[in-house]
Amino acid sequence: MPHLWKEKILKTVITVVLFGGGLWLLASSGSAVMVEQKLQQSSAVVEGRVIDGSTQRLSKGGQSLKLAVEYLPAGHAPITRTFDVDTGDYKAAMASRKTLVTYHPADPGVSRVTRFAMLPYLASLALGAFMVVAGFICLGSDVTTSRRPPGG
Repeated sequence: MPHLWKEKILKTVITVVLFGGGLWLLASSGSAVMVEQKLQQSSAVVEGRVIDGSTQRLSKGGQSLKLAVEYLPAGHAPITRTFDVDTGDYKAAMASRKTLVTYHPADPGVSRVTRFAMLPYLASLALGAFMVVAGFICLGSDVTTSRRPPGG
């Protein structure tokens, strides 16, 4: 009997991780794709002033590069945002203390400083969807195995 209890907990943990991770990937990647789609519909470009740059080592190697940029959209107050950037953009912006900011004219808080790479986000969306489907499969298998008669 203790073996069945451990198996049930393991299935529950796996299901929760699949659902949670899948939903997180769908939400985070989906929002980035929606921002890009909004910018493709209508956008303006303005030169931004780099206020600060930071680097942070990642646990599995590599590093996260961020730029704090102030930009002045037409007809709006100045906006300061922090953007994740790649190494080339980071070095160029830190050297010149300037970078181009693409923003949505009706909602200038929707913005980016680098060219958007769609493929990684589409891969994350696909993985998130796969994880959610796998979570449903685990949930379904848990329901069908719990309905089996003892010894069957």
